[in-house]
Amino acid sequence: MAKVLDLVLNREKVTSTRVGRTKKTIQHYVGQGLFRKAFVYYERTDVSKRELDLLKEANDAGLSVEKPVGFIPIGGSKMYYYSAGIKLIRLLPILSKPIKIKIANQLIDLFANLHGLNISHNHAHVRNIALDKNGKVTLIDFKNARKEFVNWQDPKELVFSFESDYAHIYKVFLNLGFTIEESKQFLKDLIFKYKKVPPEAKDSMYNSMITDLRAFFRRTTNTYLLGTQI
Repeated sequence: MAKVLDLVLNREKVTSTRVGRTKKTIQHYVGQGLFRKAFVYYERTDVSKRELDLLKEANDAGLSVEKPVGFIPIGGSKMYYYSAGIKLIRLLPILSKPIKIKIANQLIDLFANLHGLNISHNHAHVRNIALDKNGKVTLIDFKNARKEFVNWQDPKELVFSFESDYAHIYKVFLNLGFTIEESKQFLKDLIFKYKKVPPEAKDSMYNSMITDLRAFFRRTTNTYLLGTQI
């Protein structure tokens, strides 16, 4: 597995004008390594500022999310580069079942802790999850992330706060090749990871989640989630 990932990683390293800048310029400002596609950050763009703020909070909490590692100045703006890995969608055909289970368990821990910070990602899919050569999961692309006002004592309200994340991560489990029942069990494991939910409320919250997701998948217009069964 590590050898296969090494080959993919080596092909993906910045070598020329992959993001519109020469290798020399990138290495001068950022350094060498594997980087996700950059975005332009304008000081007055609220979305970009929110993304960086939430990434900083998640990184400060020790969560496995992408890290802004440098930027190239462009006039009054900045083109940021992020540490990353290989996107999960590219690796699906070569991953064994045990490795997929490890990925699923990492995602459960990651989202439990992210939600513990009252942060919802809202865009988790196989293109926004990356792996390094050791199989470590990194969550990337926080442009749709936001802070939620969460009542941790109300299971139904809690499900509503994070329903987009539940829907997306459930679909990721299906993309990994898990059955509907296996994917639902992973969602239940996620609920039981929550430290702020009273233990006696977790079963009720899980049942509310499944009911909510059935309705969510029926009404969604998100092309990634269309037709999802639960």
